[in-house]
Amino acid sequence: MCNLNNNDYKILSSIVDKDKNRGLTMGRGSTIKHIIERTGFSNVKIRNTIKALLKKGYIMEAVKKEKAKTYCITKEGVQKLQELQTTII
Repeated sequence: MCNLNNNDYKILSSIVDKDKNRGLTMGRGSTIKHIIERTGFSNVKIRNTIKALLKKGYIMEAVKKEKAKTYCITKEGVQKLQELQTTII
């Protein structure tokens, strides 16, 4: 599998928006448009990273919002973000 970089993890964390209650449940996923607004990354970068995150099992497709796909974080994705925030020393 491919390795993820810092920007990829920024995209992973941006899928969860606690203020707007998005990305934590299948019924309230984040759209690509929403992720772009939160990160400022290009549509191509977001789409490529989403493919990698889906492959790794860190996110999954949620209920569509009209025609737009939405995504929510999985338990594995939450664990990975927690690992990255753990202080080593």
